[in-house]
Amino acid sequence: MAGRFSLGGRAWLIIAIPLAAALIMLAVSQAGEVGADSGMTDVETRLSATLSQIEGAGSVRAMVLMDETAGAFGEKGAPKVSGVIIVASGAYDLGVRLRLQQAVTTLFSLDADRVEVFSGREERIE
Repeated sequence: MAGRFSLGGRAWLIIAIPLAAALIMLAVSQAGEVGADSGMTDVETRLSATLSQIEGAGSVRAMVLMDETAGAFGEKGAPKVSGVIIVASGAYDLGVRLRLQQAVTTLFSLDADRVEVFSGREERIE
């Protein structure tokens, strides 16, 4: 009876490959939902994480406004960014505020008047 359930070498591959593929797909789908719990898009989540690395910025949360009107598309057909709001606990410092604004204007090729930076609470912004 034990011999009925034993699998040869190739039979394990038939089971292991689809299982590995399913696990990879699950991991990738969950990685794309990083900002789903916070209500942030992937762009906002990545931008917030990057801006928080700027010295003195502290906790950062960014909101990105996309211009989805006809003809307002950038590379690969993605909507162009038309404005950004940043709330950072360290933005009370004018130097930090300017560095945050400069980073975003450079990243999205925006004019400075399209990026607003506000000082947030000292505790973690979520």
